[in-house]
Amino acid sequence: MAVGRVESTNFPYLPLCFTLGGTSHEAEGLVDTGFEGHLAVPEGWPVSEEPYGYQTVGLADGSERRIPYYRGVAAIGGLEEFECLVLVLGDEIVLGRFATDRYLLILDHGRRILVEP
Repeated sequence: MAVGRVESTNFPYLPLCFTLGGTSHEAEGLVDTGFEGHLAVPEGWPVSEEPYGYQTVGLADGSERRIPYYRGVAAIGGLEEFECLVLVLGDEIVLGRFATDRYLLILDHGRRILVEP
């Protein structure tokens, strides 16, 4: 059953459950309001399937890279699951705007994050 609100005091991270390549993971994801994707996992993340495709991504330094992406399912805290595209990029788990824009997201003075459906 989905909860009505998620609160994280580990600013700027949110609790996250996601399934990728048939394997479920629980982690914390960095909320990145400048990342337009759903979810990114670190390079080298073990995935037991072939990529769904490849995408050219513009990085913060102005460069572009062609990277693999996968289909997955994710949920922030105990909120309802959603289908997502998971990019393999960077060195930590990152939640992007396509994931967070589905919710009311309150960044409370750098102390906590509140998420509501």
